[in-house]
Amino acid sequence: MPLIIVTEEPDVDFDKKYTYLMYSFLVERIGILMKTLQHCPICKSESILHDFHGRCEKFPETQTWELYKCESCSHGFMNPQPDFEELSEYYTEEYGPYDHENEGSIEPLIEKAKKTGVHRDVKITPGMEILDVGCGGGSFLRVAQSLGAKVQGVEPSEHAYKVCRSFDLPVYHGMLDDYIADGKTNKQFDLITSSHVVEHHPDPVAFLGDMAKLLKPGGKISIAVPNAGCFWSKQLGDHWYPIQLPFHLMQFTLQSAETLANQSKLKLVNISTSELPAALAAILRTWLRHKLFIPRKLTVLLPFIFNPLSNWLSRYMDKKKQGQAIILELDLAEK
Repeated sequence: MPLIIVTEEPDVDFDKKYTYLMYSFLVERIGILMKTLQHCPICKSESILHDFHGRCEKFPETQTWELYKCESCSHGFMNPQPDFEELSEYYTEEYGPYDHENEGSIEPLIEKAKKTGVHRDVKITPGMEILDVGCGGGSFLRVAQSLGAKVQGVEPSEHAYKVCRSFDLPVYHGMLDDYIADGKTNKQFDLITSSHVVEHHPDPVAFLGDMAKLLKPGGKISIAVPNAGCFWSKQLGDHWYPIQLPFHLMQFTLQSAETLANQSKLKLVNISTSELPAALAAILRTWLRHKLFIPRKLTVLLPFIFNPLSNWLSRYMDKKKQGQAIILELDLAEK
C-alpha cells in the first residue's frame, strides 16, 4: 500500500486544490516504489506489526506515514520506507540542523565547553582527532575546534556543506560510505560522533559498522538518537515532536539501541538518556494542549511554572532513563 494516505481534501481554492491533487497523485506513485520491509532493520526478526499512522510534519495533517514495531527488540520504523532521493524535498535550506544558527549563538557553547571540556556529552581534549558524521551546519565541529581538536565532518546536504565551508571547516560532501570509498580523504579517528543522525539512516547496523572502520583502537563512538520508548512518546504518539516524520525512518528504544550496538559488533560502554530542560518544557506544553486541551495561548504564558519544573524533572527523567534522547557510548569489540 502507499506510504502516504490521503484521507480527505483540504478546503482550498482551485489553484491550491489542483496542486494538492497532483501531489496526491504523485504520492501514490511514489508509494508503490518505496521499499517495504519484511523484517526488523535492527534485529532482523520477522515478528513485526503495524503500530500506528503518523502525521507528516511538513504537509497537511491529512497525510500519514505508517509505523511498524518489532516484537523482538521493540524497535519502531517507517514501513514502507523512502530513500534519500525521494526525501530530498524535505531536506531543504529551512531544515533546522542545516542552519549554523539553529543552536543560537555559538559563543556561549564555546565558553561553556572551555570550562568543562565537554560538549554534547563527550569529553574533548586538545589534539584529539574527531569525525562528526552528519555534521549539519557545523556547530559541533566549531566548538570542538575551539578546544584544540582536529576535526573532520561528513555531510550529505549541499546547503549544510556550504554553511560548513563558510567557516572553513574540513567537511566531506556525501554519505559516510562515499567518504570511506574515497580512500584519499579518510583516516582513523580518536572520537566519532553522530548526533541525531542514525535515525535518518535506512540501515543503522551498516551505518555503525562504517563508523567502526574509521575508529582508532582505543577510540570512542558517541551516538545520540531520540528515545521513542520514553514516557512522553508513549503519551503523545505522533504529537511527540522528536518523532519527526518523515525525516526519522527509525524510532529507537533503549532495548533496540542496545541491540543496534550488538548487531554492529561494537562494544556498548554505556547507555543513558539526556533530557534538556528547554525541550522538556516544550513537551510539557504539548502534553497540556493535547491531553488536557489547554489552549496554546495559555501554555506559553506560564514560564514561571515550566522553567523550574523542567529543570527538576529533566534530572529525574534521566535518572529513570526516560529522557527524550538516548546516548550510546561505544568502542571496538574485542576480537
